[in-house]
Amino acid sequence: RQDRENERADLVAICLEELLHCIPENPETSALSRHDLIEAFSCLERSSISIERLARLEWEYLEVFDHRSSPPTLSRYLAESPGLFVDVISRIYRPRLPPGHEAEEAQAEPEVGTDEAREAVAMNAYKLLSGWRVVPGTRENGTIDGEVLKRWVYEARQLLGAAHRLEVGDIHIGDVLASSPAAPDGVWPCVEVRDLLEALQSTKVEDGLRLRIDRKSVV
Repeated sequence: RQDRENERADLVAICLEELLHCIPENPETSALSRHDLIEAFSCLERSSISIERLARLEWEYLEVFDHRSSPPTLSRYLAESPGLFVDVISRIYRPRLPPGHEAEEAQAEPEVGTDEAREAVAMNAYKLLSGWRVVPGTRENGTIDGEVLKRWVYEARQLLGAAHRLEVGDIHIGDVLASSPAAPDGVWPCVEVRDLLEALQSTKVEDGLRLRIDRKSVV
């Protein structure tokens, strides 16, 4: 039975991948309804398809998801891959280069086709980060592994620095840290996040965390 389920999931994934070639600009406008696509992704979530493949499909079909149906695998994979996080940041923001290095900007920009295509990718990337709530290092029981969190953040910041996007990346790191659980004693954020903030001493990370808190208080 499990083999049949996996074969079915692989067929669903192949169909979704082929569909992208037919309508590369707007996969959500296909003959399949939003409900059909959400059901397809639910099937893939229950399968043994690789996290990388499913995350890539969720990225391509990001417009299908909304506040009631966020892309769970992509959000989880983002919390596991600092490289993906920096790539998403790079799709939204231009690099902040030192004076006299403006000529390097074109080399620092990822190639994604036409201006319209770049704008669509940037909008999807911003939507993904705006709805991202999975703190790196989150265990299945909801607690945070401090060492995993620290490794993710330090690697992400190193890559952000190389991409000339450290300041804006720090703001988004702070933004996701605002989704931290409370400590067992009820103090928020949890001690792992507090220790990280103390070690980083980054004004931008703290700004990002504070901005998310302010937005939640308005809502």
